[in-house]
Amino acid sequence: MGLLPIILVTLGIIFLWGIVNYYSLSQFRESVRNTAQSLREQLQVLGQAAQQNTAPEWQTLAQQLQTNQAQVSEQAWQNVKTLAEADTQAQSVVQARKKYEAALKAYNEAVRSKPSAYVAMVFGFKKIA
Repeated sequence: MGLLPIILVTLGIIFLWGIVNYYSLSQFRESVRNTAQSLREQLQVLGQAAQQNTAPEWQTLAQQLQTNQAQVSEQAWQNVKTLAEADTQAQSVVQARKKYEAALKAYNEAVRSKPSAYVAMVFGFKKIA
């Protein structure tokens, strides 16, 4: 018999492990993309609502969201959190951001963890800032 069956079984297990890890990393990355898209949509809706509102804090928020749609500054997030206490639309944005941050954290942990890091390196999964 020899070592050949043992080597083949070991390689088969490693191959299956790689497939499972690749699928898991793909799912994490897709989750990050979906939550980021949802957050963008929520921010657009909030920006439109802020433009229609005449209160000064809403106008400031509308300007911040228009100038920096891709990455919202921390000051803008503070304004959103303050407005979220009174507005359900702002609350939905805060919830969307929390979901995005949770998905991003799970993805980054999966990419950095040792066994999955090898699969991530081979297939080009990178940490998202």
